[in-house]
Amino acid sequence: TVENWRKAVKGGFEQELHNYEKCLREQRSWCTAWWLNDLAFAYYVMGGDWDLPSKLGDSEHVDMFSFAYLMDNLSTVSETSQVYTVLTIINTASLRSNSRYLQIAYNIGEDLFNQIRTQGRTAYVSHRRGSAAPISLSANSLALLMFETIDKSLNAEPSPLSEKLANYIAAGGDSSSYRRFYYFGGSKNSVFTMTALTFYDQLRSSSTPDLTLVVPDTDGNDIINERFTSATQPPVTVAEIPWIKLGDHSKPNPIPFTATGFGEASIVLGMNFVPLTLNKNPVYFGLFIEKKLEIVLNGENKPWKTGTVLIPGQTVEITIQVTTPDDLHSVMLSDPLPGGLEVIDPNLDDNFDIPDVTPFPYEPEYYYGDFGGSIGIARPSISVGSSSSSMNKSSRSSPSISYGTSPARFPIWLPYWRWDFPEREYHKDKVTCFDSYLTAGTHTCSYKATVVTTGTFRLPPTKGWAVEQPELMGLSNTDWVEISDRQR
Repeated sequence: TVENWRKAVKGGFEQELHNYEKCLREQRSWCTAWWLNDLAFAYYVMGGDWDLPSKLGDSEHVDMFSFAYLMDNLSTVSETSQVYTVLTIINTASLRSNSRYLQIAYNIGEDLFNQIRTQGRTAYVSHRRGSAAPISLSANSLALLMFETIDKSLNAEPSPLSEKLANYIAAGGDSSSYRRFYYFGGSKNSVFTMTALTFYDQLRSSSTPDLTLVVPDTDGNDIINERFTSATQPPVTVAEIPWIKLGDHSKPNPIPFTATGFGEASIVLGMNFVPLTLNKNPVYFGLFIEKKLEIVLNGENKPWKTGTVLIPGQTVEITIQVTTPDDLHSVMLSDPLPGGLEVIDPNLDDNFDIPDVTPFPYEPEYYYGDFGGSIGIARPSISVGSSSSSMNKSSRSSPSISYGTSPARFPIWLPYWRWDFPEREYHKDKVTCFDSYLTAGTHTCSYKATVVTTGTFRLPPTKGWAVEQPELMGLSNTDWVEISDRQR
């Protein structure tokens, strides 16, 4: 229960008071961040009226444990601790009546709201403006709770971005990213996630919904006709339907739907389409994908240009470059082979080399005790050995990346080396590249092929997409490839 949690936090914090004081007396450089972050968490749990300084008696540092001192040094704490403090102010009547505190709370809320980045059906709060890296799942959960609490206190309409942020949190945030190698949220992470999503549902009457959703097609038949009466009701999945069933598409035509009752429902519509004409230039819908072809001669790559005739027996290298403005996980590339080319599978070559690793663009991050969980430092190393990856069906062992961890409280340095698209499959008609995590920036996937058949063939576009949000996708440039008759 909440009271048991408060009792545990209160007892633990008061027992640690002598450690905090000792640290302050010794004037260690990291002391301030340590105890101020823990202090923000303690006030969030206990409430703004908690009389903590009285526990210190005649200590010379008694004023440094007051809520007023925390407010005066709020710029030195983490984003999570700032959110703790905002929630403490709004939920405590005596603090909420302080106009200075309330204005600071609204300013922090606005600053963090301006750090939201959207991607498809989700959104997350980044570390700072311009950064593509999200704050932790716990911090995002608390941020959602803060945004909703502020909107409620101001009687304001919730932002459309709140739903996207809730989707991000419900999906586990970036839990499948590189952070999983050295960060584990623990029970605190689960508590904050459940608290934020529960409060979100309560404000929208979705904790105990009674909502009927109807989506018809052009023939008057219902594509969806579902009643939602429970927050735990599973999503409704609709089979594929012909595009023509959704209306006359010679002009803009919205898809009609009606919702009656109370609660919130989300509709996700995806399309499988074959372009009538192929774009010579890349098509961007969240991923910018470019493709180039080079001729391999005497161990060196020579640029291929439109109109250059290939000769059967030559080797070419195809490089796909992906640029993403945000950190993404579970990104798939599918590159159809042009007719006349046959892929070279490096898993069948006893002399193949491990691909070169590329620099990992990172920023140092510091996590303090308020995040909870165990923390370590990750240092990846590449080795050739057996792989349990489901992406690799070859009987030959493939290169794999292993991460070693060592315990550390802080700081955390992100891995500085990274191998782009380590999981690849080579088929007769296509090559697929998969990466469980892509940082914001540019990444490449390359493979070689042999020129085998005479003729003129289309160099088809590469498609890339985020597996869990396929609307984040892109198509590469296209071209024509001419292959001459085989020389005798």
